[in-house]
Amino acid sequence: MNRRFVLAGIFASQEEIDSWAYIEGVTIGSYKYLDFNGDALINEMDNIQLEPIYVSLDGPYVKDVYIGK
Repeated sequence: MNRRFVLAGIFASQEEIDSWAYIEGVTIGSYKYLDFNGDALINEMDNIQLEPIYVSLDGPYVKDVYIGK
């Protein structure tokens, strides 16, 4: 299975950290992730199944784009 956390940005301040779901060991500059189950705690329960799709952008290049199920 391809289960992953979904990135929501990067923490820029302590106030932002304090208002976000709890992530153990987080500091300013750390990644922030979406809290999918709404329990105000980022943990393994917030990993979601992602499916890769392939998109051609007018040429021989292939990019991975992940869409949650």
